[in-house]
Amino acid sequence: MEIKEIQHLEELSNLKLSSQQRERFAQDLDNIIQFASQISKETHQAQGFIQSIHLNELREDIVQPSLPQEKVVINAPDQRKGCFAVPRIME
Repeated sequence: MEIKEIQHLEELSNLKLSSQQRERFAQDLDNIIQFASQISKETHQAQGFIQSIHLNELREDIVQPSLPQEKVVINAPDQRKGCFAVPRIME
C-alpha cells in the first residue's frame, strides 16, 4: 500500500501519524491484504469439496413417547396442577 493511500486513510480517520508510523501501517496493511488473498485462493480451491457436502439433510421425524408429566415437574421448586409455577412479573 502506498504512503499516499495511508495519508488518505489518516485524513478520513482524523489521525495524525508520523512518517515511521505511516510506513509501518502501510507494511501491516500489505501483510493483511496478502493474507486475505491467500485465504481467498485456498477457499476457492476447497469450494468443490464444500459443494459436495449436503448441509440441509434433515433426519426423519419419528414420534417418540415423552416423559410423563409427573416426572417432568418432580424437581420444580413450585408447581400447580402438574405445571411449573413461576412468580408473576407484571401486574
